[in-house]
Amino acid sequence: MPLLIKERAKFKIEYLFLIILFFLISVQTNIISQSLGFNPDRGFYVNPISVTLETDLINSTIKYTTDSSWPSDTHGTVYTGPINITTTTLIKAVAYNATDTSKVKTHSYIFQSDVINQPAGLSIYPPDTGMDPAVVNDPLYSNDIIDGLNHIMT
Repeated sequence: MPLLIKERAKFKIEYLFLIILFFLISVQTNIISQSLGFNPDRGFYVNPISVTLETDLINSTIKYTTDSSWPSDTHGTVYTGPINITTTTLIKAVAYNATDTSKVKTHSYIFQSDVINQPAGLSIYPPDTGMDPAVVNDPLYSNDIIDGLNHIMT
């Protein structure tokens, strides 16, 4: 008789474990399945662009930031239409509703002219961050710099 009780207890524990596992997988899948899209995609640009954001999360709000801070339901700008980008910009966005939240996604929009004219000593980077004017303005290299930047993955 005691063996039967042990078997039942083991079965109940295994059953409970499966229920918890199923719950965790379904919650994880729910979060992952909510997409947040950016159009156009991240990359290098020469001319100003308008970035649109969209999500498949029903009845959701999208919030975004352009100052590298983390967007959330309590922080960021509510997305209401295309975001005009005229200079190198990092957009972080999140979609949320009453029950679900997407993962925060980040896209970088880099303007080549900003990169080649970047000043030295930006406070958020190591000291030697500027493009060397002797290289940027040298006819041997100046025509190839923009093309070279286009080959860097963003």
